[in-house]
Amino acid sequence: MDRLPQEIYDEIGALLHDPAFCRPALATVSRQWQIAIERQTFRNIRLRSTDLGCFQQIVQHRRRRYVNAINYLIVLPGYSDEKRRQFEREDDRRANDEVFTTVVHRLFHRLEHWDVSKDGFIKFCLRDVYSSADHAFLRRSSPS
Repeated sequence: MDRLPQEIYDEIGALLHDPAFCRPALATVSRQWQIAIERQTFRNIRLRSTDLGCFQQIVQHRRRRYVNAINYLIVLPGYSDEKRRQFEREDDRRANDEVFTTVVHRLFHRLEHWDVSKDGFIKFCLRDVYSSADHAFLRRSSPS
């Protein structure tokens, strides 16, 4: 026998959780390893709204069926000054609402063509909604 069943590659690939081990490099060894590693890599995706274009390019056709969960993080516009980071104004809230609506619509628009009978169901979780300025402010404010 010159090849193992795909299930064996999948089982071995599922055991490779060590961060020091470079799973993507293993995907280049053979087609069987590529499938095993991609099943693990695309199983649970952490996706920022700012990365939707890359997501669409990377998760195409055959990779769609590997996606079991999408943890979505919505990135809102930044604020220009310190006080606005602490107290959201009405115009900020309106702008944030528009961005939120737009990026959720864009994600669902990309997912609407996925065939559930072929690709399977996806668990969707809205993990976080934040401004990039908020995260920068929190990093500066937190004790080292």
